[in-house]
Amino acid sequence: MTLQSIRYSTAFLLVLAAWVVLFLRDALGLVGLQDISPIYFALLVIAGVAVFPGKTTSRQARWVFYSSALLILTATGLLLTAGRDHRTLEQKWRRTDTELIKTSLRTVGEKIHRLANYSDYIGGETRRFLLDNHTASRDDSLAFSLEAFKVLKRLAQELADSGLLPSGTEIGIQLLDQNERRIAWAGWPQPLTMADRDLVRRAEEVLYTRQVSLYRILTRIIPIEDEPDVFKGWVVIDTPLEVNYEINNKYLKSTSLSESMAAGLPVNIRFNYPPTLGGALDRRLRPAELPDSVRSAYQFPDYITPLSAISGDQSLGLSALARVDDTRGEPILYVTVHGRPFRYFSDNYVLRFRIMARMCLTAVLILFFVFFSIRFPRRFAGPLESVRFLFIVGMFLALRFALLSFQRLPSTGGLQIFDPAIFATPA
Repeated sequence: MTLQSIRYSTAFLLVLAAWVVLFLRDALGLVGLQDISPIYFALLVIAGVAVFPGKTTSRQARWVFYSSALLILTATGLLLTAGRDHRTLEQKWRRTDTELIKTSLRTVGEKIHRLANYSDYIGGETRRFLLDNHTASRDDSLAFSLEAFKVLKRLAQELADSGLLPSGTEIGIQLLDQNERRIAWAGWPQPLTMADRDLVRRAEEVLYTRQVSLYRILTRIIPIEDEPDVFKGWVVIDTPLEVNYEINNKYLKSTSLSESMAAGLPVNIRFNYPPTLGGALDRRLRPAELPDSVRSAYQFPDYITPLSAISGDQSLGLSALARVDDTRGEPILYVTVHGRPFRYFSDNYVLRFRIMARMCLTAVLILFFVFFSIRFPRRFAGPLESVRFLFIVGMFLALRFALLSFQRLPSTGGLQIFDPAIFATPA
């Protein structure tokens, strides 16, 4: 045996040993190997690369060896990153979730503000229609009503097409005459209670939230006038925010604007609505605001007012409270955003790197399997034939356990790679 072949075999054995121990440690989760730092496996690979006779070996062997070494080094680097110290990871958690909460508050505020502005746009378009004597003759009540229905239907459809509304909901627009009778409508307008009609009679624009049956809606009442102090009617816009069915199944599902906004984000968003007093907003019950020096650090638009600093602990996570105002500075709703507990963040942080490390180790396994299958002598006699058979069986078993290691990770969704139902013969 020449020195070159010894170096060749030693290099492959060192890399293979590093891969085997890493595979047993991470993919199979052997407890006794968990305390070994991945840095030792990286040193084994580096030693293998140092003794590998690269110039005198075939191009195929060099490619497989260096690719395997690089993948194993990448896997050790990923595992070292996943095992960062607690303090560093906590700082990353606070920094990441702080930005996530800021982004969530800004996203919620912008969407609510757009809904409020759209209701204002609908009111402006309706006012323009009513004050335009060329649109339809008011002497012809039938022609006027037909034209009013067309205008309101078009405005309701514009909002439906915008994608701002919760799924399965519909805006409601109703036009009231000077006697508070409904003369035209579109969508799904909600009935007005006595408290709502008290707000109508005040003859001033009002924006507030109210609970109607299963719905939490944002209602805007806009008076329409030809001349100052001479009121000719009102337009009432009902924009749904939440639908809460008592029964939740595949046919009836509660629809929440807060849930749709939080979809895909590791945060919990909750709305609280301003209390009312006699049908109007109770301005005495506003939470105290933060000092201007603290508010300026959030860099929110004027209609989003932070009411608490982003704070919390590791067990409950970080949270913050903010208020979303209309264009007049009156509160529409209060938004509370809760971030992830530190344990949830750290577990998912580690899992991401473990998944990538296992992908690298599985790629090395496939490289070894293909390479040694090609380089293995094709013809054996006697007991050597069983060696080839055992090698192939061992590689398939290792590949099976490698794939099963992904199935056990929660963040992969439990890949049903070997579910018997997949391979069952239909009756």
